Amino acid sequence: MTTQQEALNKRDLYRTFAYGPMEGVVFVLAPSRDHASRKIRNTLAILYGAPPHEVEFDTPASYDELVKAGISTDEELRIFETARAGDKVVSWAIAPLFLTNDRALLGKWAELYAGMATQEARDLIQRAR
Repeated sequence: MTTQQEALNKRDLYRTFAYGPMEGVVFVLAPSRDHASRKIRNTLAILYGAPPHEVEFDTPASYDELVKAGISTDEELRIFETARAGDKVVSWAIAPLFLTNDRALLGKWAELYAGMATQEARDLIQRAR
């Protein structure tokens, strides 16, 4: 399964790491970094019943910044990379919060996890032999 994000969504997509009151990766569609920050802060405050000033997260990174920093062969998967060692991705976004209903983005994440599950099954079968 291959999905393609629309150009508009790539332009407006941001990702951040949240630290309080929730911890994890957050994706949001917004017309600017400032708007993305406000949307993340307000949404997490409402979802977790916390005052907005207690919501903590990194500066949102744009789609282009994530692609430029990533190393995956499939550039669209680079937005899900969270750690690497040398030329190998060692950590991916796990159960990210999507503040968007973009089907292509959700499909790409599902594609990533289907591939990881397939590889894990192959590894288990290989070890069992």
